[in-house]
Amino acid sequence: MNETGAFPCRAAHAGFFARAAASPDSVALEFADAVVTYGELGEWATRIALSVSSCEAVCASPWVGMLVGKRVQGYAAIFGILAAGKAYMPLSCAAPAARSAGMIARAGSAILVADDEGVQELPAILERVDRQLAVLVAVSNDAQSVCDRLAIAYPSHRFVPLGDAVGARASLNVEVDSNAPAYLLFTSGSTGRPKGVMVSHGNVRHFLDVIGRTFAFSPDDRFSQTFDFTFDLSVFDIFVSLEAGATLCVPSDGDKVLPRRYIARAGLTVWFSVPSIVTAMQAARQLHKGAFTSLRHSLFCGEALVAKAARAWIDAAPNASLVNLYGPTEATICCMGHRWDARDESLGDEQFVPIGRPFDGLGARVLDERMASVVGAGIGELWIGGPQVALGYLDSDAENARRFVRDEVTGERFYCTGDRVFRDNVCDELRYVGRSDHQVKIRGYRIELAEVEQALRACTNGANAIAVPWPPQAPHEKLIAVLDAAGRDTRAEPVLRRELLQKLPGYMLPDSVVYFETFPLNSNGKIDRRAVAQQLAERAPDH
Repeated sequence: MNETGAFPCRAAHAGFFARAAASPDSVALEFADAVVTYGELGEWATRIALSVSSCEAVCASPWVGMLVGKRVQGYAAIFGILAAGKAYMPLSCAAPAARSAGMIARAGSAILVADDEGVQELPAILERVDRQLAVLVAVSNDAQSVCDRLAIAYPSHRFVPLGDAVGARASLNVEVDSNAPAYLLFTSGSTGRPKGVMVSHGNVRHFLDVIGRTFAFSPDDRFSQTFDFTFDLSVFDIFVSLEAGATLCVPSDGDKVLPRRYIARAGLTVWFSVPSIVTAMQAARQLHKGAFTSLRHSLFCGEALVAKAARAWIDAAPNASLVNLYGPTEATICCMGHRWDARDESLGDEQFVPIGRPFDGLGARVLDERMASVVGAGIGELWIGGPQVALGYLDSDAENARRFVRDEVTGERFYCTGDRVFRDNVCDELRYVGRSDHQVKIRGYRIELAEVEQALRACTNGANAIAVPWPPQAPHEKLIAVLDAAGRDTRAEPVLRRELLQKLPGYMLPDSVVYFETFPLNSNGKIDRRAVAQQLAERAPDH
């Protein structure tokens, strides 16, 4: 171990390239209209790695932006950027251009990889970036003509067609410093701007090793891929499956609407999604007894899993184990898990399935309001320690000091999750209770209500505004924007939604807008959120 606490570790991308070398003809990716072998994906990734390495604009920043869709170039970009010795920073093609440009600026990125889908969104971003970018154009056909067209429109930037790389060399299978960054993911921020979570190769490596030992996935497995690249749970889908030599099955937009048919048609053996997909499938009457006999593992993460949904899924996938995983982005994908067993049959329908115990090598503390450890059964805030705790937040010293804490006695570093949990002494497991702040999960996405509320105020000339998760108790299904009468006078709802889309990604948009003549206040003169939720329920209980 060196002075900074880092040590050599196997790179996060090493397992994939080893599989590509050993089994080049095996199928790595399966799309609705095409299959891609490990060899083909490895070649794409190597070309991207060489092109990234050859860009003259490479600077001190480790972060390389990815503006890509779910096609071969997008998956290859992840491994190619890592193989070039850089870290990837996924940007959503559906996000507001100003938001993506802000992320590029904050990360100091000098290189951006764009595929066919990304090139369509590129102009709006380039217009908002005030530094020169080297844009690697990884499109399917005639990359040179695309670059020529972009160069005329945006002469201050450099455009590089994929493959224009001479004399560069990719580090395809190397040991790296465990603190070397692997990726940067932006999550919703309580200050009104997204928080950039920096995750290292050592963080990912520990996660991959634990998951590999726990589940023993094989080249015969067929994984689902339900998460966007900007969602950290996609790291599980991509890295775990391809390190195991399995096939990663990427559903089309139509398949996402009817996942029941897709699971059966694709012959999936591993399903991984947020629990709200189960709820949606129940509502659409897509869950039938014995529907998913091919599944041998069913994993859920990203939000609270209730027993009613778990039972419905078990009936549909009788041959599969069901594991409820838990973990914030800051603890690298997931750091705890609970496998459904006979004891869970006693849970009430709306009770949460336990989140279990920490993974091997990780530690968990449950602290009360006085920051003392909860002794015996009790409720407190969960702190996670160990090698999966992320490097920290990008350019946010105050938030790092508040959330990433080092034990003065042991020197162990912990992430303060803000999640309240119950320590169950009977089974020595933890159960999720709720949040200690105004962060919520909706359809698996982490949303800081403060960020939504800031955008609402900005679009309504400063009108009083709060965002209310609905239903009030987790798992939440949607957001309701509550505005005072001034908000109604300022913006009609369709106009408000259009303006919000310029500031927030689609998953953070309120599903409906409600107007209050006056807001209920608490004893401190602040808006009483519980009273607002109660009034909403009285107006229209189901919303």
